[in-house]
Amino acid sequence: MSDADRVLGELNAFSQLVPDVDFFIQLYITKEATQSSRIEGTRTNMEEALLEAQDIEPEKRDDWQEVRNDIQAINSVIEQLKVLPLSNRLLKETHRTLMQGVRGEHKQSGEFRSSQNWIGVSLQNAVFIPPHQDEVPELMSDLEKFLHNETLHVPHLIKLP
Repeated sequence: MSDADRVLGELNAFSQLVPDVDFFIQLYITKEATQSSRIEGTRTNMEEALLEAQDIEPEKRDDWQEVRNDIQAINSVIEQLKVLPLSNRLLKETHRTLMQGVRGEHKQSGEFRSSQNWIGVSLQNAVFIPPHQDEVPELMSDLEKFLHNETLHVPHLIKLP
């Protein structure tokens, strides 16, 4: 926890030196979107993510769209959190944005999953297996209650989802 606090302090100090913090944040969001999308097999890089659709080779547009959705979802959540609390409803809306117009868009877009999934080539050889789908609604409800429990006095970093 102390290491995280120290690094946040360094980031805060760094932000004072950056001439355009909003531009820096947008670049960071783009970087995060390209990297986190790789877990799904997306191969869009930073440079491509910053291009317009017409400038992307047709065979790369599906990957590009997934990264752009990720960027749009993050930016949308940042704006919505100014007026709404972090909630399951907001998470579902964000998922709907992520899935709009991309592979899998008809597979429960904006809903909690109803089937088992995993990370890896097969369930037997999975690197990570999340909780069973029947447990997801209750677990997500527990998370929401934890995030908004004012009687728990824990550092904000602990409450970050």
